[in-house]
Amino acid sequence: MAGAQCCVAGAIFGSLVCGCAVGPDFRPPAPPGTSGYTATALPLETLASPGAKEVSQRLAGGMLSSTLLAIPFVPVFYVVMDSVSERLQKWRNRRKSAGPEGKEPPEAKVGEGGKEAGSDANEL
Repeated sequence: MAGAQCCVAGAIFGSLVCGCAVGPDFRPPAPPGTSGYTATALPLETLASPGAKEVSQRLAGGMLSSTLLAIPFVPVFYVVMDSVSERLQKWRNRRKSAGPEGKEPPEAKVGEGGKEAGSDANEL
């Protein structure tokens, strides 16, 4: 019970200290003033840059196609990686339980009464 009382006392003390740091008359600062958003809409593609190909970047098409491709492929990739992780974990567990020469340990045969065969000297 003393541990619970100590935790409650610590929580009360912490809240009082934080409350004193802010003060009873604390008011959040006003947000910065903005003159507005851009006057015109942004273009759907950029200007062509000087270079060998002089190709402009198409913004809306790339975002749309990447979103549509990501919707089916991300869950599939997750399932594939999850199954690979499970198989890798099983493989590690088999290697860890294997003997020093890499052989599987012999299975213990259970006899009558739930005892392992050969575990009792009277069974000989």
